[in-house]
Amino acid sequence: MTNYTQIPIHFVVGAARSGTTLLRTILNAHPHIYCTGEVRHTMAFYSTYGNQQPISEQFITNFKQYELLRFGNVGKKKEKKALLLAKMDEVLGDLRPQLPTMDYAQLSKYLLLNSSKIAEQKQVNVLMNKNPDYCFYIDELLKIHPEAKFLACIRDPRAVVLSHQEHKGFNDFSQYMGDSAAAVSYFWKWSNEAILAAQAKYPNKILLVPYEQMVTDKENLLHKICSFLNIEFDQAMLTHEQQQSTTTTETPNSNANNTNTPKTATEWEQWKTDNRNQAVFTNRLAAWKQKLSTRNQEICNTISAATAIKLGYDTAPPSLLKQTWLLFSCLPQIALGYITTTLFIRHYFHLPFSWRLLLAKYLKVRK
Repeated sequence: MTNYTQIPIHFVVGAARSGTTLLRTILNAHPHIYCTGEVRHTMAFYSTYGNQQPISEQFITNFKQYELLRFGNVGKKKEKKALLLAKMDEVLGDLRPQLPTMDYAQLSKYLLLNSSKIAEQKQVNVLMNKNPDYCFYIDELLKIHPEAKFLACIRDPRAVVLSHQEHKGFNDFSQYMGDSAAAVSYFWKWSNEAILAAQAKYPNKILLVPYEQMVTDKENLLHKICSFLNIEFDQAMLTHEQQQSTTTTETPNSNANNTNTPKTATEWEQWKTDNRNQAVFTNRLAAWKQKLSTRNQEICNTISAATAIKLGYDTAPPSLLKQTWLLFSCLPQIALGYITTTLFIRHYFHLPFSWRLLLAKYLKVRK
């Protein structure tokens, strides 16, 4: 492997359920790209260690605390958890003597490259980290990694609402606020407004990646992505479903042609593994037209239309009177969405590390 400090790092971001996992799977089909799952080490420790050099020995203790809680909260099977703990001990054992010579950017890359065995199986020339919530932390990430670029996944907000409802209880968002159309729509709006603001601020750093184009015009989109990242296009990305399943924690591809909804955290983990590398199905693109209720479509259009139009989605809110009534009737869900999104997503990594450990321990926060 190339000296890890010289490997460029980029990020995949976007509102949850917008295709970040599909994009991650496609990228990992490239022989020289390694894209992690939702490994949040970079921001998880930034507030404490971001300005330290050298990194103190206390990092090892904090990292173990963080990982032990995370493994418990995401519903890993006992055998899988044992393997992950063994891997963690191995990584930390190798890391310990290097800490005195590292800055935070180097530590970030080291942890991401060692988050899965997949990186050991290829010549990694480009490192990527998939974290939908990082759309709110682009300023911080560019302070750590000034060379980084961002692939920002976007998707029709009505399709996102439907996807959240179909996966209620098995992703970070629904852990906090269920499947409320109003809460999801506001979260979609906040996430995509953050992306648009970052694009205006860093026009050469952000590339919008429409989910719909990933499904219907994948090859042209991938050529554009490779050009943006300054890497050579590889045909293997067009047949990502033939690649081996990876082992990191992530959210499943909702394109998978599987209707057996998991009911427990363990079943969810297995469902993710089984569906991660399914072929892409175009019949999911307009599913919201049949499966999303008229009321939920109107709620979504009322809240998200202005942002959706900026992104090229054809949405039209109902009459002003209807909008007023819908917003009034959804005030409790909107308030809950605002509070929980602010606390657990938009500003979560700004909280002191000790507070986040308590949230993970007592509220089972999974990040």
